[in-house]
Amino acid sequence: MVITQLYTKNETGIKMYNLSGVFDEVMNKPMNDGILTFYTTGDGGACGIDTSDPIMSAAASTLLYDSRAPWLESSLPGKSYVNTDRICVNKCVKIEYKGKSLTVPINNSCPGCPKNHVDLSIPAWMWLEPNYKIGRLFNATLTFMTCPGME
Repeated sequence: MVITQLYTKNETGIKMYNLSGVFDEVMNKPMNDGILTFYTTGDGGACGIDTSDPIMSAAASTLLYDSRAPWLESSLPGKSYVNTDRICVNKCVKIEYKGKSLTVPINNSCPGCPKNHVDLSIPAWMWLEPNYKIGRLFNATLTFMTCPGME
């Protein structure tokens, strides 16, 4: 299943930040030792876009964010400010776990998570593993990528 970004970079009115960041080092390189947890989504998150929409999304390690990326006023309703870091602009993570494949947009950060760990919205977690009492999944394959259709 593929869930796309709520807004394209054109809809936000933001040009992609041109610094090559730490995110580039993991792009399109599958990690077979992925760790999954889940969290409750909410407001703007690390990218400045509502983390509860789309309903399935992911928070990536803060180690993959470039703290030098500026926050700029967007063209979105309310003129909210958005983070122009590469990881916030049309980037997704493909998760393969126990025969299931789910691709979701990255719209938040996971403080304290290593690079091979993503924190999922509850609906994304439930799609991969209906038993939320487990709390942590191991040995997922994670591939960070440009969201399909956003190339």
